[in-house]
Amino acid sequence: MDTQQVHERIDAYVSEIQKTLLSVIEQNPGLAGMGTTWTSAHVFATDTIIVHIGDSRAYLYSDSNLHLITRDQTLGQDMADAGLPTRTVKRFRNVLTNSLGSQSDDVQAQVYHVQIHPGDRLLLCTDGLNDKVADSQIADVLKSVSTAQAACDKLLNCALDGGGRDNITVVLCDVLASV
Repeated sequence: MDTQQVHERIDAYVSEIQKTLLSVIEQNPGLAGMGTTWTSAHVFATDTIIVHIGDSRAYLYSDSNLHLITRDQTLGQDMADAGLPTRTVKRFRNVLTNSLGSQSDDVQAQVYHVQIHPGDRLLLCTDGLNDKVADSQIADVLKSVSTAQAACDKLLNCALDGGGRDNITVVLCDVLASV
């Protein structure tokens, strides 16, 4: 598949998911105002496609460095990008500007192409982790904890120890070998 075909498929999936969620919300008015995020990784040998909506995140840990792949789609991030001070934007960091189930007719997925190599670690997480655990601490855990399950457990415990009450989802993919 070429890049255009990948984007077309993702757009079709997003549209179908959005229609389904809006239908469910219409049938259950108590769900009005709710939305959800989507961050996924699709790995094809050394090529990885990251699909992202909202404020869940994807990180690549490579060569002892943690790289944030995605950009939070929040009012707080938009304000920070506009140069407003951290103390001003902090209270808006969880106000989503793009999410599935929102009343917007124009939900757009961000799509990233990432090259991965043996020894890399690909981390997907909800804001329940990154709101309570600094990127430097995430990097330390990914550097020092060798198995994916143990690293996920450690990151989850760090978030809980930091007072995490929101949903905390942590998915870690260790890149073992090229195909």
